[in-house]
Amino acid sequence: MGEENKGDMTSSTMGDANITTPLRLHENLSIYDFAKMSAVDWDKVYEGHFNQLGFTSWNGLNIGRLTLAIWILASHLALIIFLLSKAALRKQPKNLLIINVSLTNLVVGVFLVPAKLHFITSEVDRDCQLSMAWTLMNDYFQVCVSLLAVLGLVMERLVYVFTERRGTHLTRFATWVNCALYCLLPWLVAAILVVPIFYEALVEPVSDQHCAFRVRDHYFLALQILSFLPAALAVFITAPLAGLLDCLRSDKCTYSPSTPRGESLVIAVLVSVLAFFCETPYFVVRMLIMCMECNNPYCSRFNDGVTGGMWLRIAKAAAMPFLWMVYSDIRDAMMCRLHYKKVRSTSGSIEDDEDNYRLVNTRM
Repeated sequence: MGEENKGDMTSSTMGDANITTPLRLHENLSIYDFAKMSAVDWDKVYEGHFNQLGFTSWNGLNIGRLTLAIWILASHLALIIFLLSKAALRKQPKNLLIINVSLTNLVVGVFLVPAKLHFITSEVDRDCQLSMAWTLMNDYFQVCVSLLAVLGLVMERLVYVFTERRGTHLTRFATWVNCALYCLLPWLVAAILVVPIFYEALVEPVSDQHCAFRVRDHYFLALQILSFLPAALAVFITAPLAGLLDCLRSDKCTYSPSTPRGESLVIAVLVSVLAFFCETPYFVVRMLIMCMECNNPYCSRFNDGVTGGMWLRIAKAAAMPFLWMVYSDIRDAMMCRLHYKKVRSTSGSIEDDEDNYRLVNTRM
């Protein structure tokens, strides 16, 4: 009996050890409270930990944020509706890709800024799922999809210039297939890259806290890199390449673009520069916060960098509609003097490419 009891106790102890080992491993993981961290005000520097978080009233700064969000929402919706309502504009793949870029910026005005204002002005417990969704969208998904959408626009212009330089052009079917891919792939790639890694980083909820999870920090670090660096490097390389190819074009083009020579590429490069440099500071500061273990009180000043990075992202989304107005076809359509006619090629045949139009100034 004694030996049996001893054996039972040993097996029981070993069983308990096997059960508690994973828990002890999880205890070494960091705890991330999505509800508290989503409520941290961008424009306030907190000393130490974010344990005591009060709510913020509707002050002038928050009203200004809300005004910017309304402007981003209204301006991008107006641009999208305008491009779709004009037959001459919606027939061009370039303009559909502009709509795709506008949709990625629309997320800032529709969800990111309003949800942030809800978090920092609410006294009650924040919804956990909403806090997690906001963190996913703000820190990773929106950054990735916006850069990939700009990359799609640059790639479409790069293919356009490359085929023109070779004296050939894509068929109508191939052009629209490419356009569909450039529109859909940014959203699919961003979802495939970001969402699985984000949820894989969440190990288990902390039972005594509202929306706290034990997380794998290195997963979030990898996610921060994947959501920004590949797309940013691709934009940084392809935009100058497209501009270089445009400069190397001969004076005798196979067909005339819908906008003055070189204008389309110049704007695409400007959009790329704006997207790249407005997203970079936020990425750099977050990487420093993740990689550095700093106990100095001055480390709380990293929040200033997060504040500056977020304001740059909001400013980019607010300014983007003005940049599209530089396109001659969009600007002239708004002035009600846009008329298109086919341009004959050197062989005398009428081309079928949607870019094969030219502007005729018929100012009334």
